Amino acid sequence: MSEPKGYNLIKLSDFDETDSRLSMPLYKRKKYVIIMARVHPGESNGSFMMQGLIKFLCGDSHSAKELRKRIVFKIIPMSNPDGVIAGNYRTCMCGHDLNRRYHEPDFRLHPTVVAIKQLTNELVFPKNADSEDVLLLVDMHGHSRKKNTFVYGPEVPLHHEKYYKIRIIPRLIADETSKFRYFSCKFRHERSKLKAARIVMWKQFNISNCYTYESSMHGFFDENNQNYEFDCSSYEEMGEHLVNGIYEYLMIIEEDERRRRLKDLEKRKKKKLKQQLEMKAALAVKEAKEKAEQSNVESPIKRTDTIRRKLTAQISTTREKSANVLNTENDQTKAKRVKKKNTNSKNGTSLAVNQVTEPDYPNGQDPENNPNEPPCSSRITSASPGLLP
Repeated sequence: MSEPKGYNLIKLSDFDETDSRLSMPLYKRKKYVIIMARVHPGESNGSFMMQGLIKFLCGDSHSAKELRKRIVFKIIPMSNPDGVIAGNYRTCMCGHDLNRRYHEPDFRLHPTVVAIKQLTNELVFPKNADSEDVLLLVDMHGHSRKKNTFVYGPEVPLHHEKYYKIRIIPRLIADETSKFRYFSCKFRHERSKLKAARIVMWKQFNISNCYTYESSMHGFFDENNQNYEFDCSSYEEMGEHLVNGIYEYLMIIEEDERRRRLKDLEKRKKKKLKQQLEMKAALAVKEAKEKAEQSNVESPIKRTDTIRRKLTAQISTTREKSANVLNTENDQTKAKRVKKKNTNSKNGTSLAVNQVTEPDYPNGQDPENNPNEPPCSSRITSASPGLLP
């Protein structure tokens, strides 16, 4: 089979090339992008934009290669083929506007709408819980009144976290080309379009970036307010600009996610370091308590030994002193007795006198030391006068 003119075949070897780490995809699994066109058969400019998008995605540009690494594109180039074949302007074969049947499509009357919703449901709520969500849904249309290219997006409150996020892709495309007018974009849920694809898919499947990509059937004006007509190549360029906007948006998301992960990693490191320091401090306090407990257990024993040794030394010294005192008293008493015996023997005093002169006084009191008692000699004289010489 020969290669089509104007297209480049995607080879499997493209995915085996060694690229720098910065160009490697951040997410483990690829995200999904759903792009569809020609739901209204008369808006043929949607087919030209789809053709330019497919060409660019299959090309050799850097953004196309990086997108093929990161995204699985689900492309429905013609979501109302019966109406196109019949030559209708807005309706399908049964006369219904398919872009107003997304809330409750019928399998027999609106088979393409049912198939698109089933595909989206399988991508958003897969059987495998690890699969990624849908990044973007784009429905390409043509506009018969307004100029330039613009989008209609979901409506969220000003304080909502997605308020600015859903405006990034339109802003990036507007910065890339003057054919896209950002100030013509609307992020509003109008009552007449509540059953359209972008609103129903946003509500039912919670797809943040859910747009209607509108391109004028007439022309565009540039920054100098010069009017130009759209031709086939201009429509194809708008498909290419859409791909570039998706690529830049994805790079912004990945960079933001990398920074968030780095911050989380730093927080986890700080938390881990703090836990380690707390554990070390707790261990140090525990060891200090154990040492204090051990010292408190050993110190009474040491004190008891010291006190025992001191008491033993005091007792021994006291005993020695008391023994010395007793020996001294005994020696003195013996000396006195010997002296008294000697004096008694010289004076010729009998044993009876010695017994009288050395009586055992009651209550241990010496009458000579008592001033109330008479002297010992008077008592002896009065008691036993015949004993005196």
